[in-house]
Amino acid sequence: MGKYLLLVALLLGLLAPARAQFIWQQATGTAAFDETSTNFIAVPGGYLHVGQGGGNATATNLPNHLYLAKLSPAGAVLWQQSPSFAYRNAKVLYPTGAAADASGQFYVASQFFPLKTTLSGSPSFGLLVKFTASGDTLWSRVLLGLTHSAYAQVVATADGGVVVIGQNDLDQFVAKFSPTGQELWHRTYLYNSTLTGYLDNLVLLPTGGFLVAQSPNYGGVPDKYLVLDAQGQLLTSKPARPYKHFFLRLDAAGNVLDGAGRLYKVSPLGDTLWSRQYSQYGRKVDARLAIENPGGQYLVGGQRFNGLDYDLSLLLVEKTTGAVLRDTLLVRYGGDELITGLHLDAQGNYLVGGAVSDNGPLGGADQFAFLLRGWGRLLPTRPSAAGALAGYSLFPNPAESGQTVRLASPAGPAYAGAYELRDALGQLVRHGAALPTGGLPTQALPPGLYLLRIRPAAVWLPALRLQVLP
Repeated sequence: MGKYLLLVALLLGLLAPARAQFIWQQATGTAAFDETSTNFIAVPGGYLHVGQGGGNATATNLPNHLYLAKLSPAGAVLWQQSPSFAYRNAKVLYPTGAAADASGQFYVASQFFPLKTTLSGSPSFGLLVKFTASGDTLWSRVLLGLTHSAYAQVVATADGGVVVIGQNDLDQFVAKFSPTGQELWHRTYLYNSTLTGYLDNLVLLPTGGFLVAQSPNYGGVPDKYLVLDAQGQLLTSKPARPYKHFFLRLDAAGNVLDGAGRLYKVSPLGDTLWSRQYSQYGRKVDARLAIENPGGQYLVGGQRFNGLDYDLSLLLVEKTTGAVLRDTLLVRYGGDELITGLHLDAQGNYLVGGAVSDNGPLGGADQFAFLLRGWGRLLPTRPSAAGALAGYSLFPNPAESGQTVRLASPAGPAYAGAYELRDALGQLVRHGAALPTGGLPTQALPPGLYLLRIRPAAVWLPALRLQVLP
């Protein structure tokens, strides 16, 4: 994968893009078939891709199957497995969730369709599988229904078992399985008396209970966060913003980071503390994952549609407000980069996993992973003139479209001297001998990243970074 990704790094305060540092890159898959990644998880001894492989059942009539690949911490491929499941002539199988226990054994939740040709109107079934650390099947459980059944997300518990969310026709449930595959309890959670709803995702809380994201059957009704105890009983529920909840992760304080297009920070009791919509070069970032780094900032991973395909986006943000501190964009023309995992190694470097939709380095769709050197500094080193700039700050920043941005010093006086505003490509957008009275209006500025320079004395100071949101 040496020439697979082209990296464009937007360094805070710099006009010119700079190339970040890859420590290693790795692609997994085959030349003959397509492989995807739906989960890239940390396991003892390395990292695990859980995805799909094989042919397209509707096009070539070849069955697809799980495709598993384990990497070492240094990026070496330790093993690759493609287990198949012939139950009821499974032809189309979608892995939906994965989790590992302390011994390295892991669980995969999935949904499969048994028909050879069309998916229209065909029933689906759920499949839950437990594997050894080397990818051999220990046991599997099949969830049968009349119309639509599936196992969705999973979390491993301290006793070696697993808690899953799933659907069996109209039954939306949370269930606990023992390490040997016995169902220990099963709780049904419908949205309300008239809506079935869907259970999208869950995370294990420090209390031993769970936070579950629930969505309704249609738009216009808010999602919910359900807080459950260790036995799956409901403790409380809180309203949530409507969107698909891709991944839920904990920070060091036990709060939940919800990657749902926007990034949401949620308390362990389900209260939304703040949310942020991010953008790069004027296009929205679909935030999928977030983790806390050793410095106490959040690393956010997502996807950004560039007009042709999806690029991979990484942003380092402040934990109390979500404000962007630093970001980078990975661009490859000719296919989508879909992020499915985000981790930190022992040195605080950034490990990213995912899949490319087509034109991969091995042929067709492939799994990928790379280790990117962590950003040890939030601000570049500047000449002594930068010290003068530290006396000024922009607020609000990021600014919602239509807000007026003020530039002031901690003592209170607003800046009123010469200024120039440039976009992320360095093109001059606005300038003047005096900043407008009351601040800089953003009504006519397209969403994106801007750099504001000021000249309070004889020389221009280094640029301040301004982000304008939609």
